[in-house]
Amino acid sequence: MARPAPVPLREFDLQSLPADYAAWYASHRDLALSASSQLFALGRQPAPRVSAILRDHKAMNALARRNGPGYEVVMNAGLPAIVHFALNNLLQSQTYFPHIGDASAERPYRDLRNGIPDRLPRDATLAEAIVAITGMSRPTDVQRTKAAVAMTELAVSFCAYHEVAHIALGHVDANDALHGRTELLEVMNSRTAPGGRQALLRRVWEYEADLLAANMVLQDALSPQHDPSFLDGFRPQILESPLQRAQVMLASLLLFFLLVSQQGAGTERTHPDPLVRFSAISRKTVAALLDDHHAAVPSPRSVHSAVSDVVAQTLGVWSGLSLPSRHASPADQLTRARGSVQRLERHRLAHLDAHRDLAYLYPFVT
Repeated sequence: MARPAPVPLREFDLQSLPADYAAWYASHRDLALSASSQLFALGRQPAPRVSAILRDHKAMNALARRNGPGYEVVMNAGLPAIVHFALNNLLQSQTYFPHIGDASAERPYRDLRNGIPDRLPRDATLAEAIVAITGMSRPTDVQRTKAAVAMTELAVSFCAYHEVAHIALGHVDANDALHGRTELLEVMNSRTAPGGRQALLRRVWEYEADLLAANMVLQDALSPQHDPSFLDGFRPQILESPLQRAQVMLASLLLFFLLVSQQGAGTERTHPDPLVRFSAISRKTVAALLDDHHAAVPSPRSVHSAVSDVVAQTLGVWSGLSLPSRHASPADQLTRARGSVQRLERHRLAHLDAHRDLAYLYPFVT
């Protein structure tokens, strides 16, 4: 059975979009180049051809798949719009990053009904839906509006890098060889998800891809190339602080996983619990900061405290807006997640021989 042709990139009329979202979209048209360059940087050798598609689709999803001799990273255009909408809501709370702009002027937008949607309205064109959903709730302070753009960029970069990681770590090829499937879905899985040992292997792949993608996003967040985004949305002192940049990154990723958790239990067979995934990422990010940037952070205790603070802020605002989660208490789930992360790590090490030649790609192997 022939595979359907890729959906072409949809070029929106950027004049119709909110200014901050249009700026984000314009800056991400070259996802294909960034995916190829990331693979080249990881492998230190010519990378396979990787194309990237921002698909004209309103749901929150991304995937990696084979395409002839190369690969494709596909992201639905609804994903960044939904993440941006969520960050607009959180940044209207005075307790969320209160040092940004004039927090006292913000009044939370509470008309969220059943939570933040996982797809854009069906009865509108994609461009119209993006205008509507991102325009209905945005901070009144300009600096906080720009902070939402910077954080959206980090969260969506994680999604793109996660798919690149599936390619770099051999998961796409292995999935084709083992199961005859040429693509790996990220957020919303097919109804024919594997069970048993196959499902366990898939959860290990997702865990591996999360670790590598988090490392890539952390390098982006700490890179001077990201300075303009931080200068627009955050106080200048953040440019001198790897720890504060990591706080912004982790707040962005926790927001993404809370959005996934809001959907319920639809991905549990092939993906670890969303908050377990975030717990793994936050722990490894702390380790990377302490190992690679120890001279720039005050102490291990200050790093752990800074991460705890931003997690508490994000969960507090999420709860204050009465947004749903599959967990009665996300904070309790994060506290209990350590055991699940340790089990995933044991399973990962057990499978490492399957692609030993790519072991150098694992940023946190000791």
